[in-house]
Amino acid sequence: MKEIILIFKTIKGEKAYKKSEEEGSKASRLEKRAVKCIFRDSITNKDPLTVLIKIKSERMAIQLDLPKQIEDGLAKFGAKKDRDYSMQVS
Repeated sequence: MKEIILIFKTIKGEKAYKKSEEEGSKASRLEKRAVKCIFRDSITNKDPLTVLIKIKSERMAIQLDLPKQIEDGLAKFGAKKDRDYSMQVS
């Protein structure tokens, strides 16, 4: 697992991503530093919204089950996999 690509297919998926990002920005400074050590995300395309997550620490990403956490985070805000977004792990 070196990168994860999220492609959002619906407006609902995009809103879920933005809400998830807002929630992450409210995290403590220590949590933000820990996340920066594990991965870095960037928006590569705006139509459709495509997010590339580059894994820095593959071992930690596997331990934390990062793809599952991403799915849970988006599901928390109403996005459903394969309907509102697709995920490719490579």
